[in-house]
Amino acid sequence: MITSQSNTNLFNYGCKLPLVLVCMLAIFQKSYSQSPGKNETLSYLNKMLGGKTVLDIRMNNLVISIKDDKGELVREDKVTFSELDTKSFYEEESDLLCVPCLKDAPGCVTRFLIVQKIKRPCERISIIAGGKENFKLIQKALEHLIRLESEVGYKDEITLE
Repeated sequence: MITSQSNTNLFNYGCKLPLVLVCMLAIFQKSYSQSPGKNETLSYLNKMLGGKTVLDIRMNNLVISIKDDKGELVREDKVTFSELDTKSFYEEESDLLCVPCLKDAPGCVTRFLIVQKIKRPCERISIIAGGKENFKLIQKALEHLIRLESEVGYKDEITLE
C-alpha cells in the first residue's frame, strides 16, 4: 500500500530528476562546445575579405584563392593547417596579414601564380587585410580556424566581430 507520504516523495523525485538532467546537459554542451565552428568561421572570414580573396578548406589544407579586379584567379596558396603558426602579424606598409610557417616546416606554403604559370614554396601566407582594424578581426578568426583544424582537443568559444 502506498501512503500519501511516499506519493509526495515520488513526486519530488519525479520533478527533480528531469530538472537535474536538463541542467547537466546544458553544462555539458557549454563546456564542450566550440563556437563558432569551422564553417561559421570560414564564412565570416570570406565575408570580411570581400570576395577578391577566398579561403577554402580541402582535406586538411587551407587554400587561399586571390582574384584580380576582373574576378580572374591570379594566385592560389595551399598549406596544411598543422604547418602554420597560430601567431600572425601585420605588415602595415603593404597592408598584409601574414601567417608564417612553423620553424620546423619551412616552405610549407605552395604558391601557384596562375598567369605566370609558376609554382613555388613560400614561408608564409599573406592576405590583404583592409586596414589595421580589419586585421585584428581577421587575425582572431583565422587563428581560431587554424587551431580548430590543427590542434587535437582544441575547444574554445570566441566571438567574431
